[in-house]
Amino acid sequence: MDESGGISALANQSLDLVGKELTSTLDSARAEIEDFVDGQADGEALVRAASMLHLAAGALKLVEVHGAGLLAEEMEAACRLLADNSDAAVKERGLGALTRAMVQLPAYLDRLLGGNGDVALVLLPLVNDLRELRGEPSMSEGTLLLLNSGPFERSGADSADAADTDFGPELARAAQALRPTFQSALLGLIRGDDPQVSAAKLLDVAGRLEHAAQSDAGRDFWSVVGGVMASIQSGALEASVALKRLVGQVDRQLKQLIDDGERVFAEDPPAELLNSLLYYIACAKTDDTRILALRDHFELADIVPDEAKIEAARENLSGPSIRLMQTVSMAISEDLSSVKDALDIFVRTGMENGNELSQQVDLLRKIGDTLGVLGLEPAQAQIHREAQTLDAAISAGDLGTSGVLESVAATLLDVEDTLGRELVRIAAPLPDVAAAQAAGDGAEDDSDQYRHVAQAVMNECIVNLAKVKEAVARIVEDPSAVRVLDTIPAQLRGITAGLLMLNKTRAVRVVERVGQVIATRFSGGGQALKQSHLERLADAIVSVEYYMETLSIGRGDPWYMLDNAQRCLDLLDRLQGGATPAEASGAEADRAPDQIVPT
Repeated sequence: MDESGGISALANQSLDLVGKELTSTLDSARAEIEDFVDGQADGEALVRAASMLHLAAGALKLVEVHGAGLLAEEMEAACRLLADNSDAAVKERGLGALTRAMVQLPAYLDRLLGGNGDVALVLLPLVNDLRELRGEPSMSEGTLLLLNSGPFERSGADSADAADTDFGPELARAAQALRPTFQSALLGLIRGDDPQVSAAKLLDVAGRLEHAAQSDAGRDFWSVVGGVMASIQSGALEASVALKRLVGQVDRQLKQLIDDGERVFAEDPPAELLNSLLYYIACAKTDDTRILALRDHFELADIVPDEAKIEAARENLSGPSIRLMQTVSMAISEDLSSVKDALDIFVRTGMENGNELSQQVDLLRKIGDTLGVLGLEPAQAQIHREAQTLDAAISAGDLGTSGVLESVAATLLDVEDTLGRELVRIAAPLPDVAAAQAAGDGAEDDSDQYRHVAQAVMNECIVNLAKVKEAVARIVEDPSAVRVLDTIPAQLRGITAGLLMLNKTRAVRVVERVGQVIATRFSGGGQALKQSHLERLADAIVSVEYYMETLSIGRGDPWYMLDNAQRCLDLLDRLQGGATPAEASGAEADRAPDQIVPT
């Protein structure tokens, strides 16, 4: 996690690199599913959608967004199941779950690309709905949260060599001797007579088994069981029904040890059960050194987000994403225009055949359903009401005098306005605006106004940077065209002035360093840049450009792009034998914007 609470810079950058292709793949999958739902395609459309979702799941896991990758996997499995299923009830339930997931997954990825945290728990209801469709057991919070931790990647590293290891019978014998005590204490824990006493007995058994284990997997497993029991004994964890069920599964592991020995346990350790137990270790409210050691060993720090983060993520996903709204609103606008054109033609041709408008009733209902998916229930109700009224007027032959057509036309215009307002509303405010709103500074209108002004300023900065890139490209192609350098200082001053206006001081320093490189290496008096140096400079400029484009669409600061630009400039300093990054940064921090590039 980075300081802003998002996913790591490397994961964010990797996600951004595959973002466009991923978006295109998901859009294609959604189109196939929609064609199937609308009756325009057969089960092969779901098979094609499954193939696309398989690609998306692989890409998401590759960039370490495992929660979203798991959801894509479940969506793929649901598509393959529904493609061959003839049960109408299963299809209806499955397509409902699949459609919800198809809306939420792109929205979730938009959150990540916007710098928000990877709060995979918000996807759990969707994952479990799809698993239930296939008759699979629901996934626990612990399993989903710990997808990235891979508890046996480290402790079970000897699993592949377990067949060549000569495990003694100590653990199996200990399991056989201690199982009656374990079962007796488990029964007491389930009954709830005295949970602390029962947990103490279970803790003692776990400690003995940990001591008897010869494999890393065995020692880790029983140490975690002991940690959970210690947390119950101290009151840091409540002996809930779910936790008691997990302890019951631990008893089955004892049975397996007695029957098969430690070799089988080491070859195939119970990773899912361990993940679930680790979730409780992460949740335990205690500073016990044993628990802290387990958290450190399994890298559980910050693995469980607090309720505020989960609730914020759920609220964020409850509405459509900007990209989804833009895509769907364009389709809705086309449908609205189609209805308006049909009404206009009907009026112009004398309003003689009302049956010609019957198909517009179906189109209005489709528009209303789409508005409902976007969460725009008031607009949905308006459209459905007008569709019902128009249908009744057509049946009664009363279109010319009832004012129905005027009412429908007015509603269509109102819905178009609503779509435009909603697109503005869901656009994430720039960080400075969000801070002002949190502090209660200014009214909502002021925030909207600031957002528009900030977007205009950032767009102007992007235009100026494009001119800088063009000037640099010209001087690289023709080193004698030094006069193009005269235009760069003014453009860089415009960029830094805009960034300072938005309080983006870190970006200002990066832009100043870019200006310093251009001024000293292209003026003719300094040492010319080699090809490798030019590539680093180009990377730095592109990183700044991406940073500004991200801000211009209302997303959070992509700090990792500024980090990338600084790394390129640092490397350039070292290659050129110039000032150290620290010296350069310190000098630039004190330089005024109009002193970026000497003329």
